[in-house]
Amino acid sequence: MKVKALSILELLLAIAISAAIMIAAVRYYSEVSSNQKLTALESQANTLYKAVVSCVAQQSPSAEGNLDNCFNESWMSTTANYLTASNLVNPWGGANALSNSTTSEPPQVRLVFQDVPSSMCDRLNTRMVSSLPTSTYIGMASTNYGTQCVADIPLG
Repeated sequence: MKVKALSILELLLAIAISAAIMIAAVRYYSEVSSNQKLTALESQANTLYKAVVSCVAQQSPSAEGNLDNCFNESWMSTTANYLTASNLVNPWGGANALSNSTTSEPPQVRLVFQDVPSSMCDRLNTRMVSSLPTSTYIGMASTNYGTQCVADIPLG
């Protein structure tokens, strides 16, 4: 009676196919994870921008602190309730910050996203170009705190 068994060649072939499937699955998972983080960052950027625009629209120029409060993420989240704590930490664990650019015309809001990979910053620019004012700049900037993804968005 002849016993049928797997040959070593068949076994190696099965292992090679399994390895190829596992590599494809890991790459797919990594891409899906990156896209989810990028979508969350895009949502945070839109929320931060809209919060500043709403705050500026509701503040009178003679208000105490003028418009400075609209560019203070602490005031925006605790006092005015424009933002939540989840808007201030990006999906890569870095801080999100607001500031204004008083030297530019028209006035701009600067959104700073720390610890965002440069490839994701480039992809954020590509995604957001249609939903923000035309002269928006999104790119990487080197600072004393390391490399950050920065968005300069006109308020007008």
